[in-house]
Amino acid sequence: MIKILIEINSKKNYLFISIEDNGKGIEKEKLETIQSPFYTTKKERKKKVGLGLPLFKMNAELTGGFFKIDSEIGKGTKVEALFTKDNIDRQPLGRLYDTIIALIFGHSNIEFIIKIANEDKVFELNTLIIKKELDGLSITHPDVIRFIEDYIKEGFNEIGLSTEMIY
Repeated sequence: MIKILIEINSKKNYLFISIEDNGKGIEKEKLETIQSPFYTTKKERKKKVGLGLPLFKMNAELTGGFFKIDSEIGKGTKVEALFTKDNIDRQPLGRLYDTIIALIFGHSNIEFIIKIANEDKVFELNTLIIKKELDGLSITHPDVIRFIEDYIKEGFNEIGLSTEMIY
């Protein structure tokens, strides 16, 4: 299961992102190493680098924010980053709606709990609850995809976010 929390707060001028899983966890010794752009767990790669976490960390810190990673063997890992929202160095999130759709349908075997807060309004989506309601129908069935897309669009609208915006 992966939990994603995104908080957008213009009044307090921050963007907060938290990503947490219930995976195997990471040894304490590797927590510093994985933040290096020259480290990867992908043995089959020709290039022995991994840029995801290092870039995430660098981008948060460039805005005056922070990056934090905690992990416990057998329990999972949690990554948090705080960005100063209006900082000129803050990289855009991209099209948040499209990213959520790609995550859910590109990784249909993973359960996602996604919570997006915009100021004081909150949208939540839990694929485990949706899958239970499907009674055996695949989450990637075209009718289910349309339902989830509409549900997310409606949720974004209710909290004041646009599906077309780059955040």
